[in-house]
Amino acid sequence: MTDNTFFENWEGRQVHFPWDGPSTWTLTRLISEKNSQVHARDYYNGTIGGAYATFLCHNFVDSTQRGVMKIFKQVPFEGSENATIQQRGAQASQELDYFITSQLRALNTLTQISPTR
Repeated sequence: MTDNTFFENWEGRQVHFPWDGPSTWTLTRLISEKNSQVHARDYYNGTIGGAYATFLCHNFVDSTQRGVMKIFKQVPFEGSENATIQQRGAQASQELDYFITSQLRALNTLTQISPTR
């Protein structure tokens, strides 16, 4: 993990969900941020880095409808932040890192246990 931050100035961003609705949510406050950004040697050995944030949010149409949103994203290996967009894009992977897969498994388990909407 590095000291880098990946969600600066995300408050106010809108996140669109085109299915089951659709709905748009506005991120209002960053609650926490963590990352598992890797060094170049780890990346070349197959390790994927990620960043994870938890935000308070509200529905764009009905601001009284509030929620908590977790956002996960892959991040380039440490030291390549200033590389070209093509070089950083080449680091993208279809594979997900451990933290993302563990959160998705937990969500899947909760959804199976309590499939209410």
